[in-house]
Amino acid sequence: MSETFIVRFIRADESANEDYYYNNLADAKNHYEMFLQDDSDLYMAIQLISCSQEQESVISMNMMSMTDSERNMLLLFISQDQFDTCYKLQRALELFTSDSAKQDAVNIRLKLARLSPRSFLTFYDLLLSNN
Repeated sequence: MSETFIVRFIRADESANEDYYYNNLADAKNHYEMFLQDDSDLYMAIQLISCSQEQESVISMNMMSMTDSERNMLLLFISQDQFDTCYKLQRALELFTSDSAKQDAVNIRLKLARLSPRSFLTFYDLLLSNN
């Protein structure tokens, strides 16, 4: 059986995921890369997935168009509770000396605030599974 590829859009509003199927990696990657800078708030994550013999393997995942520095900061403060995570990021603002770190913390809080509590748990699981 040949390998297929999926570009999966994981919705932030708890709607069903959107899956787009491709027979070759180049087309799937092109579709995936078109949305790397997506700031529509429709999707909490976009995945590029390889499928072979009914096994799915995530090749790449973009979570809420977060930068690497935003993702690294979030990993320091994340908990399973959305409010607690946002509170920790708010409190950390007082400790940061660099403007870029402060901006990252604000950006993360704004992105997390757009998620419903149920979507946040899905986001939490995706973030930890990708690290």
